[in-house]
Amino acid sequence: MTLGVNIGDLCCDDPWNSKKVLRSLNNEVESVKFFHCDPSKIVPIGMSKMLKTIYIHLSNEELCTTRSWKNWINHNLKPIASRLRGKKLYLVVGNEVLSDHNKSKYAPKLLPALRGCYKALNECNLRNVSVVTPLDTSCLACSYPPSASFFKPEFVPILKEIFKFTVNARSKICFNVYPYFAKQHVSEDFALFGENPGYIDQGRRYDDLFCAQYDSVVHAVAKLGVRNANRLELVVTETGWPSNGGEMSSDRNTCRYINGIKKVCKEGTPLRPGPREILLFELYDENLKGGPDFERFFGVFKFLNINHSFKK
Repeated sequence: MTLGVNIGDLCCDDPWNSKKVLRSLNNEVESVKFFHCDPSKIVPIGMSKMLKTIYIHLSNEELCTTRSWKNWINHNLKPIASRLRGKKLYLVVGNEVLSDHNKSKYAPKLLPALRGCYKALNECNLRNVSVVTPLDTSCLACSYPPSASFFKPEFVPILKEIFKFTVNARSKICFNVYPYFAKQHVSEDFALFGENPGYIDQGRRYDDLFCAQYDSVVHAVAKLGVRNANRLELVVTETGWPSNGGEMSSDRNTCRYINGIKKVCKEGTPLRPGPREILLFELYDENLKGGPDFERFFGVFKFLNINHSFKK
C-alpha cells in the first residue's frame, strides 16, 4: 500500500517546520504532495527516509505565465531533484484544470504544458521525474453504477489526448476523489465505510462510496478506447473528509473515513484489487482558506495514528 498526504499552506501556523511535519506523519505515510515548487520547504521534508514518493506542483496560474518550461524546470525543479536522488518524483502540472471554475482559463494550456514539461525533463536529464495532472470526478457524466460510468462528451477529446500522453510518458492517471461532495445521494454508512447493504454491479459488491467512485473512473477511462490506458495505475491524489464546518463533518467521521481509506490502500477496490496509492487531503487544517466553512477543516494529522473503527 502507499498512503500519502497533501500539505497545504493556507494556515496561521508555520506548516513547513520539517521536524513538526515528520512528527505529524507516521510510518504508514510514504508519499507527500506539495502545492508549490519551493526547494527550501520541500527538500528538508522530502529527505526523510520514510518518504518514497514526492509530488511537486506547478500551479494553474503558471500554465498561463510560463514562457519556457526548460527554464522553469532548471530554476525550480532541478535544485529539488538534485537533493532528492533515490526518491520517485512527480511534477504535478496544474490541478483539476477541467473543473467548471478552471476549464475556460486553463484547459487550453494543459496539453502544451504537459508535453513541454516532459520534453524539458528529458533535455535536463531528470530521469527520476514523471509528469502527471490531477483531474476530478466532475468530468464524469454518469458514475452510478460504476460499470455505467462515462465522461462528459465535451471532455472526451482532451481526455483522450491526456491519457495518450500519460501512456507514452509511462506515468500515472491521477484523480481527486471526494465522496464528501456526493454524500447527499447515499447513506452515511455508505459514505463513511460503515455497515450497509451496498449493491452489486456486474458481480462486484460495493459497500462504500469511495470504491464506487474510484471504479467509476476506471470504467470511464476504459470506454475512451485509448490503447493501454486501462493498464495505467490510477492514483488518488486528493481525498478527505472535514472534521468541522459542514453537514456530517466531525472528528468521528474524519476518523471513520481515514480508517476506510487505509483499508482501501491495502486491499484495493472491487475492480482493482490489491494495494492502491491514495493521498489524503490534507495534513493540517487551513484556517486562512476561503469558501465554505468546511473547506478549512480537512486536516488529518491528529487522526493518522488512530487505528480503531467507530461502530454504529
